[in-house]
Amino acid sequence: MKNIGVDLDGCVYDFGSKFLAMLNLRLGTNYGYYDQTHWFYEESLGIDKKITEEVFKCFVDNKMYQSLDIYPYAQEGLCLLESQGYHIHYITSRPHEGIRPTLKKILSDGLPMTGIYFCNTDEEKIKYSKNNDISLVIEDKPSIIDLYMKNGIKVIKIEHPYNKEIKATKRLDGGPRSASAHWENIPIVIEKIFKEST
Repeated sequence: MKNIGVDLDGCVYDFGSKFLAMLNLRLGTNYGYYDQTHWFYEESLGIDKKITEEVFKCFVDNKMYQSLDIYPYAQEGLCLLESQGYHIHYITSRPHEGIRPTLKKILSDGLPMTGIYFCNTDEEKIKYSKNNDISLVIEDKPSIIDLYMKNGIKVIKIEHPYNKEIKATKRLDGGPRSASAHWENIPIVIEKIFKEST
């Protein structure tokens, strides 16, 4: 069975644009996509963490997950993968308050889904992946990309300014490879990775 884990925000859905727009509105600033050079906004933008938390709470309370834009070719890529026999598991760190809006959005966008898991920690993502025989994931968060690879799970990285320092090369310790890709070529990259594994 070919199981693939897919993170939602930053991989399938454009969380960053909408969240940054809310942050700019709160701060009276004009930060853009390339200004987020670190995972945490407060590190990239030099703002108080409490402001980021306040805006995130507002984001969740206003069910903004229902209105996120899907990345170009993500829906087509996921449907193509499903047609090729891959089982798609969404593994997300969205808060539990976002479960219903998330499921509603996935269904309305016509995304294929074998399973979905809402977790609180990076370690829970690893546990779910291992328990469901997921050998490859699509992810954007720097710390979890490294953790997946350390646990023998291959990673396709959706590249953003905040994760460019993670190189798409074979790990020095012989661990699994991380590849950078966008949805236009992800099905091809996945097919190649699975062929290399057999």
